[in-house]
Amino acid sequence: MKQLYLIIFTMFFGISVHAEPWVDWSVGEEVTELTIMDVQSNYTDTYLTNLKTTLIRDLQIRKDLGLILDYAVWVSHWLDHPNVYITTFYANAEAAAPNQANDELVAQEWENRYSDEDEEAIQQLGFNYEEIRTVADHTYLRRVTFHDIE
Repeated sequence: MKQLYLIIFTMFFGISVHAEPWVDWSVGEEVTELTIMDVQSNYTDTYLTNLKTTLIRDLQIRKDLGLILDYAVWVSHWLDHPNVYITTFYANAEAAAPNQANDELVAQEWENRYSDEDEEAIQQLGFNYEEIRTVADHTYLRRVTFHDIE
């Protein structure tokens, strides 16, 4: 029996393969911000509708100003939880970092585009989010590219 364990151990751990960063794989410059939401059952439509009037407007302004590359909202194919995934794509880590000047620029553009709308009603949409969803996870990702795949 000991010989069997030794053979299995050798098969799995005896052959070592070493991947070297920048030779076998590299990490890209672009950064993806991923926010995972757990929206209560039967509230996904409400959440997405309200999101269009709040966060999506903000992200579209950021995209129009060149502050982000793109954004996307995803929903789970199954009736799973968490069930809503929001991605924001940045050119690099610096673009993903908090920046007061960019935030002020976005606020000014928001005022230019939406000043005729009821600001209190829009803010209330954001406050209602806490009643129907929780943030399940939030992270920043960078894509790994593998080289010389055979």
